[in-house]
Amino acid sequence: NQEFYHAAVVKNIGRREDEEGIARHLFGILRAFDEEDVDCIYSEAFDTPQMGQAIMNRLLKAAGHHIIYLEEQKEEIR
Repeated sequence: NQEFYHAAVVKNIGRREDEEGIARHLFGILRAFDEEDVDCIYSEAFDTPQMGQAIMNRLLKAAGHHIIYLEEQKEEIR
């Protein structure tokens, strides 16, 4: 649901229920962000076994294992 996100650009690569579809499109969207010289990407986390773990592994590698948790971000803003 893109209406829940407040950002200049919001990209959707699939329904949360379709983790296989998300996994298929993840590399392409990360490549697009790289080509657009994006500095910061926020993503929802996935904690389901197998495919969710594979998605998170790819996201963590792309982020250089740098994670900002939402609660931490809220504290920094205050």
